[in-house]
Amino acid sequence: MNYHDIITSDYARASAKEFGLEDCFADYLPKPEVMIDDQPFPAWRSLRHVYPLQANSLLSE
Repeated sequence: MNYHDIITSDYARASAKEFGLEDCFADYLPKPEVMIDDQPFPAWRSLRHVYPLQANSLLSE
């Protein structure tokens, strides 16, 4: 793991803590730079992009 990965994984942990979600995850990883899959993201039926400030709206669904 390089310096950039450490910084981004620390940011992910801090963000989860800020929203009270820290205990929901076993570990924190940096954002991937490459995703390899045989389907494009729009084809993933349950994939959703949610900004952190939109996370509360998921609770009402």
